[in-house]
Amino acid sequence: MLRVPAAPGRPSCIWDHAGAQLIYVELGGAVSDLDGRPVDFGAGRHLSRNRGLVAAHADIHDTVLSLVQEVLANGSSPGNGRL
Repeated sequence: MLRVPAAPGRPSCIWDHAGAQLIYVELGGAVSDLDGRPVDFGAGRHLSRNRGLVAAHADIHDTVLSLVQEVLANGSSPGNGRL
């Protein structure tokens, strides 16, 4: 699962993600923001300290995160192709 914010300054509400993240992690998944940081549910009502979300099975999360970061940084598909 990938969530990229449509516009800066529009953070998600924690109640939209906290329960699903708990279940997903218990089933073997890993979740981080687009910068690889853990999701900070202690920041209040909004996920204002995080930018987007990346969720993947724990075994491949780092690979998926790297590819997502490459696409966002270059505006292209991994491996030089354009989106």
